[in-house]
Amino acid sequence: MRTLILTAMLGAVVVGQNPNEKLAAALTVTSAPDQCAKATAMELWRKSSERIPDRAGHSYERFELGPNAVHAWFTRINREPISSECRWMFSDLEPGNYIALLVRLDGSGGSQKTVIDAGATQTLAIPAPTVTVSGILTVDGKPQANASISMNDRTWTRPTVKTTTDADGRYTMWLDRPDTYTVGFVTAYKQLAMDGQVASFDEGANRLDIQVVLPKRN
Repeated sequence: MRTLILTAMLGAVVVGQNPNEKLAAALTVTSAPDQCAKATAMELWRKSSERIPDRAGHSYERFELGPNAVHAWFTRINREPISSECRWMFSDLEPGNYIALLVRLDGSGGSQKTVIDAGATQTLAIPAPTVTVSGILTVDGKPQANASISMNDRTWTRPTVKTTTDADGRYTMWLDRPDTYTVGFVTAYKQLAMDGQVASFDEGANRLDIQVVLPKRN
């Protein structure tokens, strides 16, 4: 559940301030104790609002790509360690569309979107993830240890989540919600990489074994 508390009066003008200047906003993010106890970091991502025309004259959204971004749809603007109070405060934010994401070693600890207006102060509660996916990654029948597995909802409207297989090639990943996801992986064995495979997951526990068969050489 998301709680938004708007305390700023957007029409107010501060004496000595340029009325055309964008007012900085603030965001407080909270989560349940059991969520942040299993997480490794809190990340705040921002989506670009710029729209540019393509060659056919159609307008489409271009998303920022920062040096720490997982992909080109978002820019990660802040990463904070886990708070003992499960509470994080971000200030001096520009107006725009944001996503707060609890990061786990085995996927997402939960995420939530919000729109921040100029000069506003908001509180955002992170819901717990509701989907788990487990399975084994094999190449020609051999389990792949320390392989990276990534998933993203097919609309690419949230940051990519990742996990790593264990010594037996097994993995478990937490996802925010039931949806259709694109699945990718990178293995150390022959440096195999694949992306763009699609799978749909329901709420609760799901099973997805990834089996790769290499073409035989003559």
